[in-house]
Amino acid sequence: MHKTEVGAVFTDIKSLKEFRRDYKKIIKNTREFSPQIIIQEQIEGHQLIVGAKRDKEFGVVILFGLGGIFVEIINDVCIEIAPISKKTAFKMIKKTKAYDILMGKRTNQKSNIEDLANLIVNVSNLMQQKKVIKEIDLNPVIVNKDGAYAIDPKMII
Repeated sequence: MHKTEVGAVFTDIKSLKEFRRDYKKIIKNTREFSPQIIIQEQIEGHQLIVGAKRDKEFGVVILFGLGGIFVEIINDVCIEIAPISKKTAFKMIKKTKAYDILMGKRTNQKSNIEDLANLIVNVSNLMQQKKVIKEIDLNPVIVNKDGAYAIDPKMII
């Protein structure tokens, strides 16, 4: 389920009044799903995806690329077989079109790709250590100059 498409995501809430209004909308729009509400700080930056899956042929595979709605529309991703080292994580980032964006092309605002590479490595390590996890989907991961933040993490066990 895409939460945005069913009216279950509201951003840039500036007051308690706005929160109450949007909360009621979420409950109304998601009644059949028994929603759980998550409130978090609004973080601005580039939307990316980091994911992992256990494949019958290859074992653990790690995915990185443009996230949010762009993952399905632009399909700018890189997939590698775990375990992922920091060096490999940087290579994954550099293989995508997202790299130019993250390096500040046309904006001169570089993103913290060190934190992003660490996140990719940590997802790989978690999948290697916890065999019970079938999939991890971090979409979006927001990356800005300060760090990389998993905004909507999902895990299948």
